[in-house]
Amino acid sequence: MLAGGMATAIADRFDWDETTRRLTFGSAIAGAYGGLFTSPYVAILLILELVPLRRLMYVSLLGIEVIAALAGFAVFFFIGGFANIISELSLPTYDLEVWHIFAGVGIGAIGAVGGFFTGFSRSIFQALTSRHFIQRPVTRSVVAGALLGLLAMAVPLTLFSGAGTLPEATSQVVGLSVTVLVVSALAKIVAMTAAQSFGFIGGPIFPLVFAGGAIGAALNGVFPGIPLGLAVVAGMAAVPAAVLPLPLSLGILMIVIAGTSIELAAPVLTASMTATLITQGLKRTPGANKSGATPSP
Repeated sequence: MLAGGMATAIADRFDWDETTRRLTFGSAIAGAYGGLFTSPYVAILLILELVPLRRLMYVSLLGIEVIAALAGFAVFFFIGGFANIISELSLPTYDLEVWHIFAGVGIGAIGAVGGFFTGFSRSIFQALTSRHFIQRPVTRSVVAGALLGLLAMAVPLTLFSGAGTLPEATSQVVGLSVTVLVVSALAKIVAMTAAQSFGFIGGPIFPLVFAGGAIGAALNGVFPGIPLGLAVVAGMAAVPAAVLPLPLSLGILMIVIAGTSIELAAPVLTASMTATLITQGLKRTPGANKSGATPSP
């Protein structure tokens, strides 16, 4: 948001033409993502999935956006910012088996349920804010702060973006009950949708990554035969992909973040693709829920 806003402000200041505006906007976002996600080419893939297919007409601009992403990555690396976003996430390795692909389909379906719950929660809070608090910003902020504070006291794993608490949730699967993990995941989604609906600024990706990882850890608790590394990383990819239709970018990003071997990527990408296909397919079905369960980013 900051990079895109700065690019727009610069374009307005110098009254640039539409093509230059698009280039500036895309390059700014590519640079930010290239540094933040510590993988410049994943950032480019994410941008390509974000835009409509007609945006591919601007192939001539792709090289410039790649340069921008590499520049953002280089700046982060130079100042010491090159580090895994979830640096303490340590998952056991496992050997890939054919049935893991089908497990990815199942985890993707569970991730789609998480996506629909996100849309349901968001619709409730948006209706609440639009009817009662939209003209009362002070009241809205106080109520939101109180609700989030009480939720954090009741379920401490919901604190902050989720990047810092996910390693704790996934490393204590034996100590944490399945119920605690599922409740923490749902509470994280409630906290995120409430905060956004009440006016707080922030992105949905890492809260949803936490929710997916916690659900994956809970799934491993119910079905120990599913490797923990598979369940957690596939869940991390599936739940965000159910809300944001970026299955390839999110799947690859979770593989990079978790340090998963490339040969184990198939179940993770299968989970993210399944979650997106289910939510987008049901969203387009006549008579389907129109509450915005899977909004575009």
